[in-house]
Amino acid sequence: MTDGPKFCSNSGVTGMPLLSYVSWAGHSLRYPGEGGGRLRIPEMQRSEVWGPDRIIGVWRSVLEGMPLGAFYLVPGSRGADHDLSAGATEHFTEEFELLDGQQRTRALVLGIVAPENEHRCLWVATSKDVGLDLFLTTRGQPFGYDRQGKRLGIQERRDARIRWEENNPQAKVTGPSEPDHKLFHGAGGPPPPAKADGPGEALPLHRIIAAWRSGARSAVDLARELQSKADSALMQQLVPALDNLERGEVALLRVLSPRHEKDEGEWRLRLFGRIGTAGVPLSQAEQRFSIFKHHRPGSRAATDKIALAAGRLLAPPEIMSTALRIARAQGDKPTWWPYDPSAFSQAMRSVKPEDKKLQGCLDELLGCKDGSAADGSSGSQGLLAVMTDIDAALRQTGREPGFGLPATMALPLRAEAKEVLAYWRYLHEATPTDEMSLDMIRFALAWELCVWDHQRAVVEAFKFLRNKHDARAASFPLLGLLQSIAVLPYPGGNGPERPVAYPILPPERLDAAFTPIIDPLWRPWDDCALRVVADKPARELYAAWRNSRGRLIAWLQRDYLHTELAKLGPDVGHEDDWPLDLDHLQPSSSFDFDWRDRKRLDVDSNEKSREARFTIGNAVGNFAWLTSTDNRSAGNKPVAEKIWCAEDGSLRLAMRSIFEPEEADRWKRVSTLADSAWSKARMIDFQHAVERRTLWLYRSFWQEAGFQALWDEATKAALP
Repeated sequence: MTDGPKFCSNSGVTGMPLLSYVSWAGHSLRYPGEGGGRLRIPEMQRSEVWGPDRIIGVWRSVLEGMPLGAFYLVPGSRGADHDLSAGATEHFTEEFELLDGQQRTRALVLGIVAPENEHRCLWVATSKDVGLDLFLTTRGQPFGYDRQGKRLGIQERRDARIRWEENNPQAKVTGPSEPDHKLFHGAGGPPPPAKADGPGEALPLHRIIAAWRSGARSAVDLARELQSKADSALMQQLVPALDNLERGEVALLRVLSPRHEKDEGEWRLRLFGRIGTAGVPLSQAEQRFSIFKHHRPGSRAATDKIALAAGRLLAPPEIMSTALRIARAQGDKPTWWPYDPSAFSQAMRSVKPEDKKLQGCLDELLGCKDGSAADGSSGSQGLLAVMTDIDAALRQTGREPGFGLPATMALPLRAEAKEVLAYWRYLHEATPTDEMSLDMIRFALAWELCVWDHQRAVVEAFKFLRNKHDARAASFPLLGLLQSIAVLPYPGGNGPERPVAYPILPPERLDAAFTPIIDPLWRPWDDCALRVVADKPARELYAAWRNSRGRLIAWLQRDYLHTELAKLGPDVGHEDDWPLDLDHLQPSSSFDFDWRDRKRLDVDSNEKSREARFTIGNAVGNFAWLTSTDNRSAGNKPVAEKIWCAEDGSLRLAMRSIFEPEEADRWKRVSTLADSAWSKARMIDFQHAVERRTLWLYRSFWQEAGFQALWDEATKAALP
């Protein structure tokens, strides 16, 4: 193992050979606690991670001999008390936290670590005559990305799988039924990137670097060591690139906290924010999570376990925030807003009885017993059990596809809605959720459509659950929760102090306010429909539904999406791979053109036309979810070909739950090629087709979700 950096006791700056730093970091991060100088990622981390383009970019830089910038190291427990004023010159080895340079370091480590220890692998294509061609493959994308770091399409991946099976003897063992994601850690190693210029014409970067470091310093020696038939021109280019890598150095800055700082963890958090002012700042949730991890070492393992068990329904910082909100709501004097980071840091240091009680509740919720390392295995009230139940209820895990949310909707659902569900489950831990999952899904659907002030709404919902909690009445209080945030009428009009959501209304209310206009011009949306200005609630709800785009259409297409998602591996939706696209029925290139392009218009236009077309074309009435393959193959085909099967005229599978048969003729009239001109009749038909489908989809949503019974009950209770 490579030794860590060595600082003189009177200096906070040192240099280190680049390859030595990467080897030391790679070994330390993979095998914490072993050997001399150790490096670890600190508790404070931004949620964003580098994509393939950034990872490849940093490696291109070092292979071209460019500098990387400084890395900030904060001494760990063994190095925090060193006195730099002593003037001593001896060297010593310390344990460090990598405060700044986390993403660069992780990207660099990928180039020297074999894929059996990682879920990613860097490659160099071996058939290029000019320049080095780098690629990244991952477990979720075993055939890699294109040269710009964009993921391959579904059909490209299928083609790559066929080519790999034709050229890899291991395919006979693996079998065609083995899913792609399992190929990465197969016996033959990960498949080479599909965008390399031919089968087998790419070499893993870690093998190239290992060969160089073992003494293969010429193109001939490299080819021999790598057992490669690569073009000699490429091997000639590898030599100077690897020489740049070997000669490269990194600047390391050792940062010590001030001697009289009361809370070193809080000071490090401020320093982390100061260093990252030019980057993505930490959210308050991430800051609170960093503080908690500082006081509860090992809590990251607990939240990771909860996130994994709950289908990644919430990210670890959101899980921490959920625990904090529940803990504060359960106090003797309940408070509804999470602490700001500074106040939370003080509470975690405090020995006051109320703060110790808060700490104990957090430990119980997150599985952190007595501040020791946690594994998430807390008692029945822990968030491990709570969030697992919520995930199963929302997706109806173990049942046939029916009412449950597809992953395309469950994962992006607002964290505040999940916090409310988690609090109810925490209060009613023993209640079976099978019978209540339908109401929990209805709650999520109503929240997604109606709530616009999410922070205030979660406060109102928590107040309701805390104040109305009765162990004997354990059913999920769907009506009361929706009334508490004014989605449904509240008895006596005693709803929240100020609006936090739009009221959900029967479709007849929206239909009555709809007045289409026959006009030769593209019109702003508010001039096209719902012209009854006095009915403000109907207009607001219509606008919210219109702008909901695919989030709620995903639920109307849930059977189709469940079927398509079931074909994919476990990393789908987690890494970077949705196999589904939200598609414009009328391609955006057809309606979102420059209004001054008169060749596209057979009628006069005006300066508002482009905005109006953009709004109409991006309304929920012009959307559908399709598999990426179907979407790309459709391209700019006429709308009719995307909706109906050419063979027998039946609706395509994806459209069967989201297309109204009565409007078929209107959609077929707008079904011309994307680059064809817009006539007055076509413009009117397109506007009205989208508007009417928007209303029809809302009616389908209302009926399938069963909101009518809730509306009847709420309005009856609200009568004087």
